[in-house]
Amino acid sequence: NTPEIDSLFQVLEKTGADTIRVNLLFTLVEKLRRSDYDRAVAFYEEAYQLTRDLNYRKGIALSHIRKGQLTSAAGDISGAQEEYLKALQKYRELNDQNGIADACLKAGITYGMQSDYHKAAEYFLLSLEANEKIGDKKRISDNYNNIGHCYKYLGNYEEALNYYNKSLEINEQLKDLISSTRSLPELNLLNHQIAQLKKKALKEISMNVIR
Repeated sequence: NTPEIDSLFQVLEKTGADTIRVNLLFTLVEKLRRSDYDRAVAFYEEAYQLTRDLNYRKGIALSHIRKGQLTSAAGDISGAQEEYLKALQKYRELNDQNGIADACLKAGITYGMQSDYHKAAEYFLLSLEANEKIGDKKRISDNYNNIGHCYKYLGNYEEALNYYNKSLEINEQLKDLISSTRSLPELNLLNHQIAQLKKKALKEISMNVIR
């Protein structure tokens, strides 16, 4: 275990059957889902039951997120997607913008993993909308970047470039050099592809004129 996980276990041992325990268990599920799947499932089951016993509505919404992550870790992407959409419904009932942003982000990722980039962009835009209400610039930048990826895969390079530039602008404002560095290769590649497409289009126009 990492020091962080060991620390979570220490705190867990001191908590009773309350919402703090629920959140600690769900944090452990997220941390362990890939390295110790069976243990993560056991923690999930305890947390799931406790959310119902306590009628902890925010915890019930989070249970769908964590189940989605476990389902994804097991290789069932469409099953994970169903859980994220259930979480989205619960978070909307609570008007929890952070939860809405996270559920939409994760749903968008699952659509992207299934090459449904139109749907992925739709959910990334919904995540963006929620993050704009919160005012979380880092997550807004991530949303722009994800939307840019969708448009790139759809072949809409101009729109992809627009969103990558928006992401880069925020990262520069935040002085996030790592994220800015990640955006630059995408921007350079798209600028090259757009230039090539324009060159090809001009060549075809000139050939038509010659004919």
